[in-house]
Amino acid sequence: EVLRQKQELVQHGQVQERLEQCRLAVLAVANEDGLKEKTKAGLKICLIKMKNLHEAMQKVEVPSPFCTEAWNIGRAAIQDFSESDLRCCKAFQWLREKNLGFCARLLDSCGLLEQLHLIRESPQKLDKVGLPYRCCQLLLATAEKDALSKDTFAPKLEEVPAGWEQ
Repeated sequence: EVLRQKQELVQHGQVQERLEQCRLAVLAVANEDGLKEKTKAGLKICLIKMKNLHEAMQKVEVPSPFCTEAWNIGRAAIQDFSESDLRCCKAFQWLREKNLGFCARLLDSCGLLEQLHLIRESPQKLDKVGLPYRCCQLLLATAEKDALSKDTFAPKLEEVPAGWEQ
């Protein structure tokens, strides 16, 4: 009986150690800012790490809050990466509607097209873009007028084509 209890304790310790390794592996490839490597290869690596974490979490009755947090961070990073092209398209469309489409390439080259809402919070981000002062002022005024936010270019459920599932 004592031997069986010792074996269970060792096995429990191994499961917990594996769980912690998987948690750290997810956090090594993803954080609150998204995937650390924002490529399809980075996505694939994150998916593998998430699968391992999921399997390890299934082996314990109640995963620690740290594991749940790592799971949520990884999931959000995957979703963020998967939706980035759509956000860029919606930002480009918004720029064109506001007669500012000519800014899109420069904004994209600086990584601002996908997160265009950031210019409203931090106008100095436009300093590195290379747009003329007048264009920057027009862009900032339009962003403020339209109250650009992260949700402005986020995918919406009503935009999912008929027959598709989320």
